[in-house]
Amino acid sequence: MGSLQEVFSVSDMRSANAANSIFHGSTPVDPFEGSLLAETTEIHKKLMRSIEQSLGSSAYRHYFQVTSQGEVDDLVEGGDRACAFYVSRILTKLGLLPCAHLRVSSTLECMVRNGWELDESPRNGDVVAWGALGRQHIGMVVGPDLYVSNSSEYEKPIVHPQVVGESPTYLSHPEATAEVGYHDPVFILAELRQ
Repeated sequence: MGSLQEVFSVSDMRSANAANSIFHGSTPVDPFEGSLLAETTEIHKKLMRSIEQSLGSSAYRHYFQVTSQGEVDDLVEGGDRACAFYVSRILTKLGLLPCAHLRVSSTLECMVRNGWELDESPRNGDVVAWGALGRQHIGMVVGPDLYVSNSSEYEKPIVHPQVVGESPTYLSHPEATAEVGYHDPVFILAELRQ
């Protein structure tokens, strides 16, 4: 892995200092203080904090339903099919969607009905979807070519680059997307350090 500069293209000196404090154990800093994110909405700040706090969580690994025969089914299969559940739960907690969904297609349909719009320039807080019919995937934009989504392999939300070979579709919400574009994703550094 390259240096901080190579990996994250750190442009804001305050964010670079915050990143260094995470790696070198100095006083913890608020990654939003003094960054471009300070100029965004409260909902956007809460969204980015929710994403940060969700990294590595097993909270999205199960969604149980009792069938008419009395059997218990895990509808997200232990986290293997939890990407839509993860994204829609985060958005629901912040009031950006009315309810959680289990399928990418129904999540996207609900988002459009609730004020989300297609966006050609991805920014922090945007939702990104990959894939066509069949196996689709959904996550959230957290930096230039960096996304957070529930991983089928690890069965938890992780940070990752673009899904290879898939054309992304981005959706933004006026309250949830950074107006000024990306900020330096300082919180991601803690995840990568582990």
